[in-house]
Amino acid sequence: MLKRGNSYSVRFNVPEDRRADVGKVFGAKSGMKDEIVRTLGTRDYREAVKGRDAALEAIRKEVNAKLIDAPSTRDYISSQ
Repeated sequence: MLKRGNSYSVRFNVPEDRRADVGKVFGAKSGMKDEIVRTLGTRDYREAVKGRDAALEAIRKEVNAKLIDAPSTRDYISSQ
């Protein structure tokens, strides 16, 4: 969790071995994505702590859904 300006945000660190895949599905200019940051929409620390786990889970679900829907990673995931 981090504070940007007056609002709290959450940071999801993408595993090193998936940074290229995540970068591709998120359309990163560099082709790599090492982190995803989302605002928690609050200035209050206690509220931010309460919302942190749900925000991280939402990011995980979004990343997984995009990776599953991506043609290049679908073959990788289904072969595991």
